[in-house]
Amino acid sequence: EANPEKAREHFRMARRKRRARAKDAGGTHTAADLASILKAQGNRCAYCRCSLARAEKHVDHVIPLARGGSNGRENLQYLCRPCNQSKSAKDPIEYAQSIGLLL
Repeated sequence: EANPEKAREHFRMARRKRRARAKDAGGTHTAADLASILKAQGNRCAYCRCSLARAEKHVDHVIPLARGGSNGRENLQYLCRPCNQSKSAKDPIEYAQSIGLLL
């Protein structure tokens, strides 16, 4: 109760781990890994580059678990809610082409 954001992130991380185990995906990550990913991205969405400071941010698997991606740090990125919902379980190259980032 004292720190609801920390509790929410703990729940989200547990849910990602459960999904990864169900898909038999390897890899793990910590809260510190997520913080370093967000810092490396400059607190911006990986696709549309909008600021995630006040927007709802989602942790996204670059290669979706449904397509054999891992749950490791190297396969994670932060996206804004609209980008994450439109990306869904698409291949990252397909998605980048669909939004005009790649030819």
